[in-house]
Amino acid sequence: MRNFTGEKLDEPTVRLLLAAAVRAPTAIHAEPWRFATIQDAALLKGLSDQAKVLFVAEVRRLHLDSGVRGLEAFNRQDFNVFYDAGTLIVICANLASQFAQTDCWLAAENLMLVADTMGLGTCVIGSAVGTLKAPDMKADIGRRGRSDRQGSQSHDCLAGAAL
Repeated sequence: MRNFTGEKLDEPTVRLLLAAAVRAPTAIHAEPWRFATIQDAALLKGLSDQAKVLFVAEVRRLHLDSGVRGLEAFNRQDFNVFYDAGTLIVICANLASQFAQTDCWLAAENLMLVADTMGLGTCVIGSAVGTLKAPDMKADIGRRGRSDRQGSQSHDCLAGAAL
């Protein structure tokens, strides 16, 4: 899915998706995740704008720019890394667990499978992970997003699913 309507998911739908996410298998039953739901259009645009710059810089730093298909889109003013989705669910974890990253991706998979069964389009947004980990952005997400539990700002954001 690469084109969204911009419509925000309602609270019962978000709760259902999060309930599916936390039923994902985890290593040693650690359940390291925290979730933040972002539906603030200005925050999503700001995150997208910063993600485009950081992603292009990282691709160039690693000398991968010749192999990344569609990289030129990141330089376009009108391109949004979240494809204009109205809802972004960010999955964060305390990285003290050596399996936290894997556990979070499994949670994202569960969330996306249930979204698909509900007829919702989803897209993993890997190009935004660097931005979602930035301390200023984590603080902004903490202020303007909705969090499932206290302490999400102290966790690293590892995945994002646009819906």
